[in-house]
Amino acid sequence: MIPQSDQQGNEHRDQYSRFRREANDTDGFPVYDGSLNELADHSLASTSAETSPGQTTFAIPHINGKPRNPIAGEVWFVVASIDEASTITNHGSLAVAYNMVNQRIRDEEVLSIVTNQLDELMMDSACVVVGTLGGGNGNAESWKSIASELVSRGIPCVYRESEPIDKLSEKQAKRFLSRWKSDLPVSARMPEVSCVGERLKQEPKPVDWLIPNILSRHEPAILGGPEKSMKTSLAADLAVSIAAGSPFLGSIEPGAKENVFFLSAEIRQRSLDDLFRRIVSARGVDLEPGSIQSSSETIRFDNTANLAWLGRILEKNDTGVFFLDPAYLSFSGDGAENLMKQGERFQALNKVCRDNGTTLVMLHHTKAIDPRTGGTYRPTKLGDLSWSGYKEFARQWLLINRRGEYDYKGNHRLWLTAGGSTGHSGLYGVDIAEGLLPNRTWITSLTSGDEATEKDRRCREAGRQQRADDAEAGANRKLMESLSHSESRTKRELNVRTRQQTELLAMMVEAGEVVVETVVRAGQPRDGYRLSREHKQVAV
Repeated sequence: MIPQSDQQGNEHRDQYSRFRREANDTDGFPVYDGSLNELADHSLASTSAETSPGQTTFAIPHINGKPRNPIAGEVWFVVASIDEASTITNHGSLAVAYNMVNQRIRDEEVLSIVTNQLDELMMDSACVVVGTLGGGNGNAESWKSIASELVSRGIPCVYRESEPIDKLSEKQAKRFLSRWKSDLPVSARMPEVSCVGERLKQEPKPVDWLIPNILSRHEPAILGGPEKSMKTSLAADLAVSIAAGSPFLGSIEPGAKENVFFLSAEIRQRSLDDLFRRIVSARGVDLEPGSIQSSSETIRFDNTANLAWLGRILEKNDTGVFFLDPAYLSFSGDGAENLMKQGERFQALNKVCRDNGTTLVMLHHTKAIDPRTGGTYRPTKLGDLSWSGYKEFARQWLLINRRGEYDYKGNHRLWLTAGGSTGHSGLYGVDIAEGLLPNRTWITSLTSGDEATEKDRRCREAGRQQRADDAEAGANRKLMESLSHSESRTKRELNVRTRQQTELLAMMVEAGEVVVETVVRAGQPRDGYRLSREHKQVAV
């Protein structure tokens, strides 16, 4: 059972506390009152002068008033206090609170008793023994010995040290717990199972948004689009929004701020800095030291050494979001058409991110968009992503395409499609004005897909009307240039072809600016037109 709020988190601790009170244990830890009642018979008071009196050695959580016993395939944490155990349970893992962890247990008999108890308690489960950093009361070596003995008995077990879990931030605690689980042998990392019915009785957990209805935490994302469709630029705007708390594209307020690592191998550092500088200036914010870390190096994540390097970077900088730009430079092309191979690569990278509490955002190219599937400038679909595995791996996506041809003046009209397994879905219009060198800017607007469609329709109509007006003006200009003061010319000779030219000529005749005279062409009388003296005087 994973608590969904602070109140439920307190209830989780109360489950341990209730167990303690029911056991009437004055030493602060409850009797293990499950199927192993014989464990309560041990009295450690007489085994060591350094051991505090106490009949009970550990506590387990209660769920719905019943003890939650370890079962096969689970991973449990052995910690020093009820508070640490309840904190771990509150973060979605399982924990045993052991009252001997903070006592001196170097006596061989005590070591044997504790080891036997954990051996019988864990059965077919695995455990991580967590000691206090620095050794606490001098028990570090003893707990290391216990962990080693459990391994020799066939129980997957590791020993790790840290500050008290309940004193760490939620992000740090989850990162440590995830990493310690992954330190266990592969055979011990069995998935934990839980009852759907019991989970449904709890209040639903709210979506943890980085950008509401655009990007959520801890779900791998793909930001995709055709070449030169502003993928890196939109990712940079997204990074500034997450790191500085500024509205995404100037429109959507973000959630809590997170540190960002932006790895972009396609764009040089100078250009990337210029992009960030324009975005930060447009938003009117300052980046705090370390809030965005970046590199323009090409790093391949096909090998464990580079993945380990990434893990160290993410941990050192407490990174909340990792932007990988672009994916095609970060993985081998061998087997890129193979869904299985791609899945292994992506999963290994995402595991490093997940272990560090980091959300992965990969930038990736689409195939050339087929005009027969709705037009070159239609919204991008997941199926447009190139190569194998990307659309399958993405649990959320931001897909970009242009809404029309680039105007070569620094203005961009884009489609942005957002969606994901969380349940969010939306089509947006993005307009970006960058301008041209040397005065480039970053002016953005975000509208709904319907508003963008209507705006584009009006722009197309205005464009058609402007082209028609320009054509009419050009034709009229040619007509005026063809009219002469001295020689009358027929409509054919004046090249009068359009309705607008005919109407203009008639208006000038009516106004007295053009004189109509009879001329002979091929032996036939025709109407001829020339400029009148009045028009000449006006022109002068």
